[in-house]
Amino acid sequence: MDDLVQYIWSRKYRYETDDSLEATKERIARAAAHAEQDTELWTGRFLELMNVFLPGGRVINSLGTDRRKTTSFNCFVSQVIDDSMDGIFESLHKAALTMQAGGGVGFDFNTLRPKGTTVKGVGSTSSGPISFMKDIRFHVCVHRCVGSS
Repeated sequence: MDDLVQYIWSRKYRYETDDSLEATKERIARAAAHAEQDTELWTGRFLELMNVFLPGGRVINSLGTDRRKTTSFNCFVSQVIDDSMDGIFESLHKAALTMQAGGGVGFDFNTLRPKGTTVKGVGSTSSGPISFMKDIRFHVCVHRCVGSS
Protein backbone atom coordinates (compact mmCIF):
# COMPACT_ATOMS: atom_id res chain seq x y z
CA MET A 1 0.00 0.00 0.00
CA ASP A 2 1.54 3.34 -0.97
CA ASP A 3 1.94 6.10 1.61
CA LEU A 4 -1.06 8.18 0.50
CA VAL A 5 -3.41 5.19 0.51
CA GLN A 6 -2.06 4.16 3.93
CA TYR A 7 -2.54 7.68 5.29
CA ILE A 8 -6.14 8.05 4.03
CA TRP A 9 -7.12 4.54 5.15
CA SER A 10 -5.59 5.04 8.61
CA ARG A 11 -7.03 8.52 9.11
CA LYS A 12 -10.54 8.08 7.69
CA TYR A 13 -11.55 4.42 7.52
CA ARG A 14 -9.42 2.26 9.80
CA TYR A 15 -11.31 0.88 12.77
CA GLU A 16 -9.31 0.30 15.96
CA THR A 17 -9.20 -3.48 15.39
CA ASP A 18 -8.18 -3.23 11.71
CA ASP A 19 -4.46 -3.85 11.31
CA SER A 20 -4.55 -3.68 7.50
CA LEU A 21 -6.74 -2.67 4.59
CA GLU A 22 -7.49 -6.37 4.11
CA ALA A 23 -8.77 -6.54 7.70
CA THR A 24 -11.03 -3.57 6.95
CA LYS A 25 -12.42 -5.34 3.88
CA GLU A 26 -12.98 -8.50 5.94
CA ARG A 27 -14.84 -6.51 8.61
CA ILE A 28 -17.11 -4.92 6.00
CA ALA A 29 -17.72 -8.20 4.15
CA ARG A 30 -18.62 -10.07 7.34
CA ALA A 31 -21.00 -7.34 8.48
CA ALA A 32 -22.70 -7.15 5.08
CA ALA A 33 -22.96 -10.96 4.87
CA HIS A 34 -24.64 -11.07 8.27
CA ALA A 35 -27.93 -10.23 6.52
CA GLU A 36 -27.75 -13.47 4.49
CA GLN A 37 -28.43 -17.05 5.59
CA ASP A 38 -25.11 -18.41 4.28
CA THR A 39 -22.78 -15.85 5.81
CA GLU A 40 -19.55 -17.60 4.80
CA LEU A 41 -20.60 -17.79 1.14
CA TRP A 42 -21.58 -14.12 1.10
CA THR A 43 -18.51 -13.01 3.03
CA GLY A 44 -16.41 -14.56 0.27
CA ARG A 45 -18.51 -12.95 -2.46
CA PHE A 46 -18.30 -9.53 -0.84
CA LEU A 47 -14.53 -9.90 -0.41
CA GLU A 48 -14.20 -10.78 -4.10
CA LEU A 49 -16.26 -7.78 -5.04
CA MET A 50 -14.09 -5.50 -2.92
CA ASN A 51 -11.07 -6.40 -5.05
CA VAL A 52 -12.59 -4.23 -7.80
CA PHE A 53 -15.00 -2.00 -5.88
CA LEU A 54 -15.15 -0.37 -2.47
CA PRO A 55 -18.37 0.85 -0.87
CA GLY A 56 -18.90 4.49 0.11
CA GLY A 57 -16.93 6.05 2.92
CA ARG A 58 -19.73 5.94 5.49
CA VAL A 59 -20.16 2.19 4.86
CA ILE A 60 -16.43 1.60 5.33
CA ASN A 61 -16.44 3.75 8.45
CA SER A 62 -19.41 2.12 10.17
CA LEU A 63 -20.10 -1.47 9.02
CA GLY A 64 -18.84 -4.11 11.43
CA THR A 65 -17.97 -1.65 14.18
CA ASP A 66 -19.53 -0.87 17.54
CA ARG A 67 -20.33 2.65 16.35
CA ARG A 68 -24.07 2.20 16.83
CA LYS A 69 -24.93 5.88 16.52
CA THR A 70 -23.33 6.39 13.13
CA THR A 71 -24.96 6.15 9.74
CA SER A 72 -23.90 4.03 6.78
CA PHE A 73 -25.38 6.58 4.38
CA ASN A 74 -23.44 9.55 3.04
CA CYS A 75 -26.15 11.99 1.99
CA PHE A 76 -29.57 13.07 3.20
CA VAL A 77 -32.05 15.72 2.11
CA SER A 78 -33.85 17.60 4.87
CA GLN A 79 -37.59 17.42 5.10
CA VAL A 80 -39.60 20.34 3.76
CA ILE A 81 -38.76 23.33 5.93
CA ASP A 82 -41.96 24.75 7.42
CA ASP A 83 -42.17 28.52 6.88
CA SER A 84 -41.93 29.42 10.56
CA MET A 85 -39.21 29.88 13.16
CA ASP A 86 -40.19 26.56 14.72
CA GLY A 87 -39.96 24.85 11.32
CA ILE A 88 -36.59 26.38 10.51
CA PHE A 89 -35.03 25.40 13.83
CA GLU A 90 -36.63 21.95 13.78
CA SER A 91 -34.89 21.36 10.43
CA LEU A 92 -31.62 22.63 11.86
CA HIS A 93 -31.95 20.34 14.89
CA LYS A 94 -32.62 17.26 12.75
CA ALA A 95 -29.74 18.16 10.46
CA ALA A 96 -27.37 18.52 13.41
CA LEU A 97 -28.28 15.03 14.63
CA THR A 98 -27.74 13.61 11.13
CA MET A 99 -24.35 15.31 10.84
CA GLN A 100 -23.36 14.15 14.31
CA ALA A 101 -23.87 10.59 13.04
CA GLY A 102 -21.61 11.32 10.07
CA GLY A 103 -24.20 12.05 7.37
CA GLY A 104 -24.34 15.09 5.15
CA VAL A 105 -27.53 17.09 4.69
CA GLY A 106 -28.88 19.14 1.81
CA PHE A 107 -31.49 21.81 2.41
CA ASP A 108 -34.23 23.18 0.16
CA PHE A 109 -35.11 26.68 1.31
CA ASN A 110 -37.78 27.22 -1.39
CA THR A 111 -40.62 26.90 1.11
CA LEU A 112 -39.50 29.98 3.06
CA ARG A 113 -41.26 33.21 2.12
CA PRO A 114 -39.36 35.76 0.03
CA LYS A 115 -37.49 38.69 1.53
CA GLY A 116 -39.78 41.60 2.31
CA THR A 117 -42.94 39.51 2.72
CA THR A 118 -45.08 40.55 5.69
CA VAL A 119 -44.93 38.25 8.69
CA LYS A 120 -48.43 38.31 10.18
CA GLY A 121 -48.74 38.84 13.91
CA VAL A 122 -45.19 40.11 14.27
CA GLY A 123 -45.35 43.48 12.56
CA SER A 124 -42.24 42.97 10.47
CA THR A 125 -41.11 41.52 7.17
CA SER A 126 -39.31 38.31 6.33
CA SER A 127 -35.57 38.37 5.87
CA GLY A 128 -35.99 35.72 3.15
CA PRO A 129 -34.41 32.31 2.61
CA ILE A 130 -30.95 33.67 1.74
CA SER A 131 -30.60 35.08 5.25
CA PHE A 132 -31.13 31.63 6.73
CA MET A 133 -28.66 30.09 4.30
CA LYS A 134 -26.08 32.56 5.60
CA ASP A 135 -27.25 32.32 9.21
CA ILE A 136 -24.46 31.50 11.62
CA ARG A 137 -26.34 28.56 13.16
CA PHE A 138 -26.68 26.82 9.79
CA HIS A 139 -23.05 27.64 9.03
CA VAL A 140 -21.79 26.27 12.35
CA CYS A 141 -24.01 23.21 12.10
CA VAL A 142 -22.84 22.39 8.59
CA HIS A 143 -19.15 23.05 9.27
CA ARG A 144 -18.74 21.96 12.88
CA CYS A 145 -21.00 18.92 13.43
CA VAL A 146 -18.33 16.49 12.34
CA GLY A 147 -19.50 13.39 14.17
CA SER A 148 -17.56 10.21 13.60
CA SER A 149 -16.04 10.84 10.18
